[in-house]
Amino acid sequence: MTVAGLRSVLFVDFDNIFGGLMDLDRIAGMVFAREPQRWLNRLGGYGLADVDRRRFLQRRAYLNPAGRIGDVQFGNDAGWLYLQKFRPNLTRAGFEVIDCPTLTLGQKNAADIRIVIDVLSSLDSQLPFDEFIIASSDADFTPLLHRLRARDRRIVVISAGNAAPSYHSLADDLIGPEALISLLLATADDLDTTSTSKRATTPQSADAPVHDGAQRLVIDRLQQSDTPVYLAHVGKVLRASMRDTIDETAWFGHRGLTAFLRSIDGGRLRVNSRFVWDPARHGPPDEAQPPPGEGSGTSRLPDLIEDLRAVTDLPRLPARAWPPLLEALADYAERDEFSLTACTASVRDALKHGDTPVSRGAVSFVVRSVSQRGVRLADDPPPSAETIREAFRASIADRCEAAGTTLSASQLTEVDRWLRGQLQ
Repeated sequence: MTVAGLRSVLFVDFDNIFGGLMDLDRIAGMVFAREPQRWLNRLGGYGLADVDRRRFLQRRAYLNPAGRIGDVQFGNDAGWLYLQKFRPNLTRAGFEVIDCPTLTLGQKNAADIRIVIDVLSSLDSQLPFDEFIIASSDADFTPLLHRLRARDRRIVVISAGNAAPSYHSLADDLIGPEALISLLLATADDLDTTSTSKRATTPQSADAPVHDGAQRLVIDRLQQSDTPVYLAHVGKVLRASMRDTIDETAWFGHRGLTAFLRSIDGGRLRVNSRFVWDPARHGPPDEAQPPPGEGSGTSRLPDLIEDLRAVTDLPRLPARAWPPLLEALADYAERDEFSLTACTASVRDALKHGDTPVSRGAVSFVVRSVSQRGVRLADDPPPSAETIREAFRASIADRCEAAGTTLSASQLTEVDRWLRGQLQ
């Protein structure tokens, strides 16, 4: 497969992604709906070396024409925001909009089955598409991804929620909620990935020895490790050595850490949403590996919690970390207007001097989990720490059910004790 000029097809479950974004960052959600051409331009080069582009040979959005969400700010006089109003925005951006009305009393539309049919049709097309991009948090697409992988197609999953491990593990690249929000809220300069301005020619104008030194730092760090290395750690090492140059050259002209890493040594390194690794030295990453500083160096978690982590991606936090984390989330909801990016930074900073620092990724996981249980930090009145804890415990049970594991009453009690800080 030739990476340059990827022949890509894009399938967007509009209701799923838009609804998820509006729960996490309403401004990002409105950019997604109102300005699809902007984020489509950005997506064209996302995760690829800066000389490569995607060619979206098909772009389809699946929309419930009667779909609506409650929103006082952006909705009509009755407080309803109808999704149909965004159809012209999508068609202007070149999307084929597929109507998927509600077919059941449960209000679930038929977007998932329509996407499956269209993906399979595209897979059997006479034109061999290189890459399939599925924008949906719905783990029901897992069997479809197995089919794509068996046919040796590159897979990108775009998710605005907590995607199940069995779902996102099949993707070559996962654009999760934080990355998606960053993509949507990027500056105008960053969004113009087709520009021929000085920004696009920075690699030629950057100081070559410094650029080579940055590549050497990455390669040396990978050679020192027997396992894939976290992107966050690599970024920290590089910024500690050459922060000013990185800022001035926008990652040596690559606009981001991931694209820079993928440009090293002819594209030899492999990068996903969390790790970078050298396939000549490392096997594929263990996605359950705890991030540096989060659970590393601590005693093993209770057996049940370790087992649950293996199937649910739970943050690896000791029991003592949960009460202050949940209190910090409730405090944030009480005093600040919610956005996921601001929330994760604020809570991380509030806890960084405590017994157990908590990463932004762990905070985000909790926020997204409770949102899927109907508890949102933007609610009025804001949720209490107890409400957040109960919703998070319920979300753990949901994720276990989705993975084929039903928690017993005694196991739920043990999870509850873990979240209350009582489980040693």
